[in-house]
Amino acid sequence: MPGSPNEHEKLRLDDERMAELHAALCGALADGKRLRIMWFLGEGEKRVADIADHLGISTQNTSQHLRVMRDRGAVVARRKGNAVYYRVANPKFIQGARLIREGLIEEWTWLGKLG
Repeated sequence: MPGSPNEHEKLRLDDERMAELHAALCGALADGKRLRIMWFLGEGEKRVADIADHLGISTQNTSQHLRVMRDRGAVVARRKGNAVYYRVANPKFIQGARLIREGLIEEWTWLGKLG
């Protein structure tokens, strides 16, 4: 219906609640292991055991990181039998993480700090 606000219009970029949601998501990714999980999940859905193997940490530690990411909306989980699978909640989240990574590479290369 023309003139009726949709969900995107309700949550404006300058809205305090949107800022809180954004900060919570960024907080979930403010850890090196969680960023590595995000980049790994950028390849597609993965089992917790596969994520743990990729990071070289225990499945218990991996599950703790994933719980933080899930609670803040970065990833979603589904259970199939005894396995739990995770994926990035929204492809734009991984795009944002990749853009920041590319920017860091450019800046550190320009500063001569990246070999």
